[in-house]
Amino acid sequence: SSERPLIIIGRLEKDEDKVKLLATDITPVDEAKKMEKKLKIKNTHITAPADALDADKLTELKKVLEANPGSVPVYLHLLYPEDRVVVIALSESLKITPAEEVFSKIKDLIDGSSIKVI
Repeated sequence: SSERPLIIIGRLEKDEDKVKLLATDITPVDEAKKMEKKLKIKNTHITAPADALDADKLTELKKVLEANPGSVPVYLHLLYPEDRVVVIALSESLKITPAEEVFSKIKDLIDGSSIKVI
């Protein structure tokens, strides 16, 4: 549908009064697996309140990641009170293919979580 999020690969052209995006590739986010090499995605960052994660949720998160193998490393950012953050680089065996389906499962699993792909 027209409501599907897209990944656009291209370049910006700017002049004094306008900006143009010249797209070289457009793909729905849920088909990102096909574009993995073109995307040059370096990392996936999952941010979550530390108190939203217990042993069961961490086990489920591991299962979600294992079910979506790929080449992109995952970092877990745990948010603690007083703006403290602990960042954990997850195991090489938990690299994923970033896709909206995976992100939705993670967000449903962990209350208050967010995901950035950089």
